[in-house]
Amino acid sequence: MRVIAYILILLGLILIGDAAYDEHRGIASATSPTRSAQYNIVARSKDPEQFRNLMTYQWVRGALLLLGGLIVIGICQRADRIDPFSPHFAGSDALDDLNRTLTEEERKRNHPIK
Repeated sequence: MRVIAYILILLGLILIGDAAYDEHRGIASATSPTRSAQYNIVARSKDPEQFRNLMTYQWVRGALLLLGGLIVIGICQRADRIDPFSPHFAGSDALDDLNRTLTEEERKRNHPIK
């Protein structure tokens, strides 16, 4: 699951970098998400409104992938904190009390006279 998150984050950063490059040079290019998969190229000087629309699509696409990767990382970290078998388990007071009680019971069984 973490691999998917890191791939999403990396892909999001690449797409955001590509959007920044397209914004800087004034020519936006992106493949449409439809089945026909048209490749759209728009220059800022020729059609500023279409350029702005395509740039909005590029910025949102990269940001969504980056956000999705960060959300998956957050879910994985939360799962590690609440999973008692995880090395990153945060624990709780109730579990610590249970551990002390069980340790005392084990000690009493091993040394019943004391």
